Amino acid sequence: MDIKIESFGTLPNGEVVKKFEITNKNNMKVSLINYGAALIGLICPDKFGKFDDILLGFDDLEGYLNYNYFGSTIGRFANRICNGRFKIDGNEYQLAQNRDENHLHGGYVGFDKKLWNWSLHHNDGVEFGLVSDDNDEQYPGSLTVSVIYKVTDDNELKIIFKATVGGKATLVNMTNHAFINLTGQSAGATSILNHVLKINAPSYLPHVNLIPSGEIRAVDKNFDFMHGKKIGDEINDVQGGYDHNYCLPDGDTFCALVYDEVSGRQLEIYTSQRGVQFYSGNFLNTNTGKHENKYTSRTGFCLEPQGYPDNPNHPHFPQSIYRPGDVYEEFITWKVSVKDDLILCR
Repeated sequence: MDIKIESFGTLPNGEVVKKFEITNKNNMKVSLINYGAALIGLICPDKFGKFDDILLGFDDLEGYLNYNYFGSTIGRFANRICNGRFKIDGNEYQLAQNRDENHLHGGYVGFDKKLWNWSLHHNDGVEFGLVSDDNDEQYPGSLTVSVIYKVTDDNELKIIFKATVGGKATLVNMTNHAFINLTGQSAGATSILNHVLKINAPSYLPHVNLIPSGEIRAVDKNFDFMHGKKIGDEINDVQGGYDHNYCLPDGDTFCALVYDEVSGRQLEIYTSQRGVQFYSGNFLNTNTGKHENKYTSRTGFCLEPQGYPDNPNHPHFPQSIYRPGDVYEEFITWKVSVKDDLILCR
């Protein structure tokens, strides 16, 4: 495994951001930066042997400062908390209301906007770390956090999240927020609506203005990806497009599979998390991106394994409450491959 380290620019406060490129024996290349502990590139071959980057993003640091969440580590709490309020043991906490009246992705300065410490993880990856103090973004308790990115010679990217709680009970719910287009970036900002998607989820969470109603509903025609279908098949029958949490079965780490017929690229996702947010890139709108692409609606999608959104306000949901001394640990694994024809299997 080859790991290269170089400067990726300077933050307004003068701190230098580092870029890490990890290349395996198959020449699959994963790029990371320690600003936001972000995944900013994944270069892999298509069915013709042409290598291309399947992640939306930017050629320089400025793009990641100007646009939120492209490949970033999200925390302390991924997704939304209604009105930014929750209770633990009868104590009520008020978080920042940074998206309309709700709390989103850890607040105004979540983990995605912090400069993380870093070290090389053996010879196969990079480990990022930070300490989130008590009252960071108004969350109770402290967290000592690490995110490990590991690359294998089987064309797998493994992401391991760890956090140890100190002082007070708090919420922990982390994920990665990469935008993906398997056709690749050199082809331009192409639509993802013809990508075939399979999600291993028999149910999902209906929402009102992206806040779960509390119902766990069996998937119907519009929301059923259990057997695989094109993202665009029923998207126009879903108000606003897909931005929904899917409920993964207990004890099964298979999360999702995506296939692009144009390139032949296939992405499998495995996770220890209980849910996965599927976002069809409905509101993508950037002036610039890789290869001078302008990202517009549905030119990228996100599959974000995570705990259920707003779960502290729905006691029947799996909870993201952790107490002093508890260790939060979850993983996401991506496996990329090439297929001549789609076979929807695991």
